[in-house]
Amino acid sequence: MIIRIDPSSKQAAILSFPRDLWVNIADTTRQNRINSAFQSTDPNRLVATIKENFDIPVDHYVNINFCAFKEIVTAVDGVKVPFLYPTRDKKTGFNVATPGCINFDGDTALAYVRSRSGYRYFDPTTQEWREDPTGDLGRIKRQQDFLRRSMQRALDKGSKSLSVANNLLNAALKNVITDDELTPRGMLTLAQAMRDLNTQTISTYTIDSYPKRIGDMSVLIPSLKTDAMQEVLAIFQGRSPVVAQGASLRANNSSNFVLASYRIGSTSVAAFTRSSDGVVPPNDPACR
Repeated sequence: MIIRIDPSSKQAAILSFPRDLWVNIADTTRQNRINSAFQSTDPNRLVATIKENFDIPVDHYVNINFCAFKEIVTAVDGVKVPFLYPTRDKKTGFNVATPGCINFDGDTALAYVRSRSGYRYFDPTTQEWREDPTGDLGRIKRQQDFLRRSMQRALDKGSKSLSVANNLLNAALKNVITDDELTPRGMLTLAQAMRDLNTQTISTYTIDSYPKRIGDMSVLIPSLKTDAMQEVLAIFQGRSPVVAQGASLRANNSSNFVLASYRIGSTSVAAFTRSSDGVVPPNDPACR
């Protein structure tokens, strides 16, 4: 995913790329899924592939491995996510047995954000386990939601505790791979710029696409020519300002419906929605 941050307006936006997007792979003459361009030790091909296919420049990159991810979650004393129903994924080991505001440790958080085809929740109406049929698109929405919650947790904890801020920096320095220009001082400067960021106004988008079979592969073909998608690309290409969140692009094009309602803590919230974007947690301000 790509994050654009505008310190002057204190706004940010997130753009995600489905792993099965069929694109031209930079520095080659072939096409393939976009995830094939990723190399953990050298993200330059992926950066170049994004530029070639979407005309989005990448100023800095941050590659967070599993160890770093878990340490960052631990550094902020966990990240809270609300659940209205028991939820599980036997493939990743993720399991929430009891609904409520759940404080994830590093291992649980990793199992959650990795959950894709095995993500299931218990529907109290039918008394059956139901799957999220959207696969990677559903995972993307949950990852975007988790990133927003993680950023808010880091802002809440890091601004009040020097030890938490130090733990975050140490976790980043040990296991996070960045470009040569993003130094520890640069990361601190970026953190300073983000301290007044309102995470509730972060806009989230996903590259629009449609499914297609190419040979024996099921892939997604980018759909970039719509007016809505062109507006999104303009934000990340730097041609348009970052705007406060309304709703994500794909959510605007879907027909969400509320499954139920539930009370978490002292806040009554609408249940998560199931749509073409998948199953995501409710927006519960009390769970943070």
